[in-house]
Amino acid sequence: MRSGSTILRGISLSNRKRAIGDTTTGMKDDHMHREGDEGKARAELPGFTLSEQRGRFVLFARVDALGPDLLVTLWGGAAHIGALGMAAPRASLRDPHERSATSSVFTFPGHKEDVTVKLVSEALSGRLNRNVVVVAGIHWDGLQPDDIRQLMEVFETLKDRIALEVEKS
Repeated sequence: MRSGSTILRGISLSNRKRAIGDTTTGMKDDHMHREGDEGKARAELPGFTLSEQRGRFVLFARVDALGPDLLVTLWGGAAHIGALGMAAPRASLRDPHERSATSSVFTFPGHKEDVTVKLVSEALSGRLNRNVVVVAGIHWDGLQPDDIRQLMEVFETLKDRIALEVEKS
């Protein structure tokens, strides 16, 4: 059950769509092609910030488009950089007609955000067919197993909300 959520934007949806020249399908079709795009101007998704809360935990996500790619920053509690996940879309190994993603993860010693950045970067990359980099830093002292479960649920919700926002833009 969602305790609270917020989206912050610097530009309205109608102005954003007008700025990228789209009034119907959004960016989905415009940003899928990589070959032959060198030197061409690209419309970009304006950055946006989301927040999601469960109990005492509030997590934030900042999403920025860098050409066809996405940079996602996740933080909560004592913000820092704990891990980074990079994912690239590819055909699924189980079914080549389905899209999936492959990833690499870098984690600073002693940090545990590696699971989160892998999950979020692969899910977004596969769903959106884009290169995705996720940087995360989340810290609360004394987390218990139930707290970690709650935080993972919040990350799931944020991941889905990010994908929906990008798909509709």
